[in-house]
Amino acid sequence: MNRLTPLLLIALVTACADEDAETESTGNAQYVESSQTADEPARPDGFFVEVRAEGTGEFAVPGAECAADSVTGAFTALYEGNAEVNNDGTYVASMAVVEAQPPSGCDVPDLDVALVTDIVVRGEVQATTASCEAYCDSKGAAYADTECEGNADEATCRMETTTTYSSDCVVECDNDFVRMVAETSVTGTALSSLDLQSLSGAALGTITADLTFDRLQDDEGADIDEGPF
Repeated sequence: MNRLTPLLLIALVTACADEDAETESTGNAQYVESSQTADEPARPDGFFVEVRAEGTGEFAVPGAECAADSVTGAFTALYEGNAEVNNDGTYVASMAVVEAQPPSGCDVPDLDVALVTDIVVRGEVQATTASCEAYCDSKGAAYADTECEGNADEATCRMETTTTYSSDCVVECDNDFVRMVAETSVTGTALSSLDLQSLSGAALGTITADLTFDRLQDDEGADIDEGPF
């Protein structure tokens, strides 16, 4: 994960016990695409969103074995939600805290966040026939960018490469345990743009993160070789 310079660290005062506070992730969502396409990029209809935030804060420890954690104040908090994608490609997801833990792994029932140093946003599209076809067609066209560059008959090469890649990809994709995945780190200006006035309870406010779905993973998080074969 990227580390922020001290000038870009944001002081937050939150409490993870407040489940009514608002955390929202928003941005642009699309499947990876060819640099040659003139059309609007293919996009998912909706997807699952996970936000993992790291930082330091104050919290009560549940036992002596976790006492050292309260000294450093280091924590990781996990937020989850479901995104809807608008016609213009923007998505919005309302997030809820599902866990907050220090490095020892002890559960922290109440957390007052003092500093957020990292935010990672991950999107997962559930594999269906429709979503796999849209993703694989788009990924195949992107793959053809590299494979067909400089080819004497580039148009034919692109068509054949895209078709072959998409066909192999769909076979690997169209399974219940497969997800199309996008992941990005929120740093610099995007992190510093969080509205401090909106922070309340567990809320981090609005997190802006564009997501490009560019790989397949199984439900254990392992990458899937999607083609061509």
